[in-house]
Amino acid sequence: MIIRKATCSRALLTVLCCLGSLLVPQLSQPHPLGNFSISHYTGLRIEPDGIEIRYLIDMAEIPTFQECQETALVPAAGHPSLDAYLAQKLKSLQEGLFLEVNGTRLAIQGVWSSAIFPPGAGGLPTLKLGFLYRAVLPVEATDAQYRLYYHDANFPGRVGWQEVVAMAGSGITLTHSSVPTVDRSQALSDYPTDLLNNPPQVLDAQIFFTLAGSAASAGTTPAHAVAAGSAPSLSLSTNRPAVPRGGFTALVGQPPLRLA
Repeated sequence: MIIRKATCSRALLTVLCCLGSLLVPQLSQPHPLGNFSISHYTGLRIEPDGIEIRYLIDMAEIPTFQECQETALVPAAGHPSLDAYLAQKLKSLQEGLFLEVNGTRLAIQGVWSSAIFPPGAGGLPTLKLGFLYRAVLPVEATDAQYRLYYHDANFPGRVGWQEVVAMAGSGITLTHSSVPTVDRSQALSDYPTDLLNNPPQVLDAQIFFTLAGSAASAGTTPAHAVAAGSAPSLSLSTNRPAVPRGGFTALVGQPPLRLA
């Protein structure tokens, strides 16, 4: 009975959240993909000594509300709850990422994380997360062809924009890739309006590449090594306005609210 009451309470708060987005004047923009969406973005960069994964998650108003309720996160920049939340999320999302080269799964190391809280519909916060992961590339032979496979298994079944791109560093040649080298959403900050009704659903990538003869012995700083005080930066941007919508139209067509 206690569990049922708690579940109903969370569902009621979510419903009130939705109603609030209808009644409060629209001083801020609703999320372009809808109030229930969770969007994914992966930018793979292959270097002679490692693979870098730039991983972004963009949660709309309702998932953000649920995340804050479940984790005690306070959606405010600099709040003490943010550091612990990001440390936990860096690890838990890492477990949902699969990276394989030539049939061997690579160990992924989380090295950086950040978050912003862009205002959404009715003044409700949204949540955009940025993470940087790295993995050591096992070098076999400089003239060998490598096969990389990547899969993102986080937030299965959630509506949203799902995009993967892959880029080659110096000394790397991509011979074939199932994903493009340039993204279409500006790292989840500028969603193309002509694709909002049918956003990309890409969570996998298969890439074939080779290393130049001098790449493996160039003596560059390993991509997986992070010196103290030299943490990389990953810019997070608020979403640019898409199609103007009111609070009601932002909710039309969204998945039904699950009460249990």
